Amino acid sequence: MSGDSTEQPDGSLPPAVDAEQARQRAWLDSRPRRWMFWRQQPTIRRLELLMLPLWVFPCRQSDSASTAAAVGVEALDGVSFFLDPALPRASSQAPSLHLRPRIDRDKAHDLAQQELQDAALRSRRLTASALVGAELEEPFLVGYPFWIAYLKKARRYDFLVIDGISGSNAGLRMRKPVLSALRLLENNPTS
Repeated sequence: MSGDSTEQPDGSLPPAVDAEQARQRAWLDSRPRRWMFWRQQPTIRRLELLMLPLWVFPCRQSDSASTAAAVGVEALDGVSFFLDPALPRASSQAPSLHLRPRIDRDKAHDLAQQELQDAALRSRRLTASALVGAELEEPFLVGYPFWIAYLKKARRYDFLVIDGISGSNAGLRMRKPVLSALRLLENNPTS
């Protein structure tokens, strides 16, 4: 990974999902599956909003004027994923970003390009075929909201990461960046 980036974010995206919606999603995603009905239902101990630096790369077909998709590259550990191309505008009303990006624009561009190629190769759906030949546009850096649901499952603790814009479970890919961010905030709350 690259050293600390000197880029300043354009602002933070306001969460489109409120705390109650995030709590419901966390409850649904943490429930035991049908075949594990004998397990105890986890309890949500706490819910908090975490703003992570994110490079956003809009993708456009060379022969089209509209944006086909957007690739987000988390700027602490380099996790990349697809975003809704119609993201809300950054706002000064949104919670502020307390972490500086560790990945610069060039490294983020390489990771976004790799995610775009991987998606086109691993999926035969029409949505992925629409991305073949898509070009990455000029990126921008924003603070992106994630809800962290802290769970207690029997005798152990766990957490879920809920996307603050779409409301979906961010999955296992975001666990490492969230842990890194929490460690950075714990060691240096003003980083």
